[in-house]
Amino acid sequence: MLKRILIIIAALLVIFVGYVAYLFLTTRNHSPQDIAAIEQGTFAAEVVYCQPFKKGRTIFGPEGEALVPFGMKWRTGANEATMLKLNEKVSFGGKELAPGRYSLYTIPNAGEWVVAINSRVDYWGAGMSDPFQEEFDVIRVKAPAQQLDSVAEQFHIRWGTPNDSTFTLKLLWDQTWVQVPVTRL
Repeated sequence: MLKRILIIIAALLVIFVGYVAYLFLTTRNHSPQDIAAIEQGTFAAEVVYCQPFKKGRTIFGPEGEALVPFGMKWRTGANEATMLKLNEKVSFGGKELAPGRYSLYTIPNAGEWVVAINSRVDYWGAGMSDPFQEEFDVIRVKAPAQQLDSVAEQFHIRWGTPNDSTFTLKLLWDQTWVQVPVTRL
């Protein structure tokens, strides 16, 4: 009898592990990875992130009504944390940022977002009790959130056309557009 119970438990464990592995392996189908990269002379920067889709949902708004509630930390994409890589020192939204690898997260609000650069890069998912621990924030900047007439079904991060040594990091999803100036130092 004990042998039969152990076989059933082992079978259930194998099914559970297989199901979790399937979910993990297919999650990128729902939110594919993208890279926003820019190069100018010796300067190179890239943002590695995953692109969720709107799928008829309310994206930004009050807690309980929106996928990304106002005033709450958002990993600014899907799956693992959005990663910013820089090979030179820059001014990010007016604050100095050393070269390196960082996670980027945001705190959306109706008229203004907080864009945070965090020194930890090992965050994944939204189930952590305090995702993006603030004590590891390198900088935080505020950026105006603009409302658009058109709807972007998929989340995008892009670099704007450079103006001399200044670039614009652009975040776009649903009807919201946020931009942060990035200047080479």
